[in-house]
Amino acid sequence: MNKRYLSIILSCLFFSSLPSIAFASDHETHESSSVSDTAVQIEASIGHFEVEDNDGDDSDGQSINAAGSFAFNLLRAHIQLDSMLRYEDSDGSATNWSIGGHFGLRDETRGHIALNTSFNKLRASDNINAKYYRLGAEAEYFIDRLTIGGAIGTLHVIASDEDETDSGELNYFKALVRYYIRDNLKIEGSFGRVKTEGESGEVDYTHLLAEYGFNDRPITLFTRWNGLFIDDGDGDEIDTHQFLVGFKMNFGGAQHSTIKTNDRRYFADKCLFENVAAIC
Repeated sequence: MNKRYLSIILSCLFFSSLPSIAFASDHETHESSSVSDTAVQIEASIGHFEVEDNDGDDSDGQSINAAGSFAFNLLRAHIQLDSMLRYEDSDGSATNWSIGGHFGLRDETRGHIALNTSFNKLRASDNINAKYYRLGAEAEYFIDRLTIGGAIGTLHVIASDEDETDSGELNYFKALVRYYIRDNLKIEGSFGRVKTEGESGEVDYTHLLAEYGFNDRPITLFTRWNGLFIDDGDGDEIDTHQFLVGFKMNFGGAQHSTIKTNDRRYFADKCLFENVAAIC
């Protein structure tokens, strides 16, 4: 656990972590309401992760994850507030929690543009602590059943263990593609990179997701793979693979809507740094 978190967190100081994006598309005929519109989404999942070190010091473990979002629309103005809690068990334990928000404009027939921000805190059982502060911008564009998107931003990281405290400034970008096979069945993938100015190392992160919803039901099921690939520029490399299965429950305006409608009317990517995979 110690080596794993020191490597990942200090690499995060050197690069790491991420934001949100999304471009979406839809031929739905919903018009922006002249009154307020709200929705709530809660999410729970269990996961298994594997960490591969080019020195042969590999490890694996399990995680339990919970997250929630509140969305508020008024005309085309959009606010989304997010929170996340994660418990992880490997050679030791770690807890990771985040809060964040998105503030922008949304039109479910065209797209979404917003500023986003978040705060994340990690505490591991071997006295490793880290804080992440993020500020970025995201955009979504909707083209029929296709969604394309992107995000950029900056991340400030403060990490400490028993011996020292370090901090760093990081920059990131992310691109995403999402496709709705049916209104209640979607697949998506992303690629992003985190880098520190003037340094040779970098972090690439990616994910693949499939989500299925039931007609007129507030629940959806999903499975997700997150990948994090760290190269410090000096020959040290760490690859992390995380596999998740879980569900989402929708309330308010999102309760009886399809996945496609909820994505485009209410919810952007949470972008709350799932830590091991550094994926929002």
